[in-house]
Amino acid sequence: MAYRREDVLGRLVALVGHERGEEILRDAIRAVGASDEWDDVTSHYVVERLVATPGSIGSAMRNLRTQETSGLRRAPQRNSSGRPSLALLKLVTMLGASLGDEKARALVDDVVQRMHLSRETFTRDDAFLVLEELARQPGVVGTVARFAKARVHLEVG
Repeated sequence: MAYRREDVLGRLVALVGHERGEEILRDAIRAVGASDEWDDVTSHYVVERLVATPGSIGSAMRNLRTQETSGLRRAPQRNSSGRPSLALLKLVTMLGASLGDEKARALVDDVVQRMHLSRETFTRDDAFLVLEELARQPGVVGTVARFAKARVHLEVG
């Protein structure tokens, strides 16, 4: 089960008004690298992005996520749309929380390209390969990758 755009926007509008709610949603969609098209993958990552927002917006999105948790576990991992898979977007989002979205996207894209992995059929196993490669880097990138690897190991699903 995916999040309906109307549900996400409705919660934002209730908190900050229609215009600001639309703006926040548009910004979150762009931040996860999606177009304006709303699908299962986009909805999942937009909500995850908004969950990380401090204050009432993050709280409202955590509440929405809690209500839909069983649906998230069934979100598609593979797609035929030519868009990045859910696993790849999740990895970028996870790293982006510490490294920044642009840097995380650039690092992951570079490793995916060097390892000849498919963005459309990227799996959890591929995520481990990418994290292994990133964990070899010195400094913050390597440290963040090692923590992310531990998080992926601990995730239920």
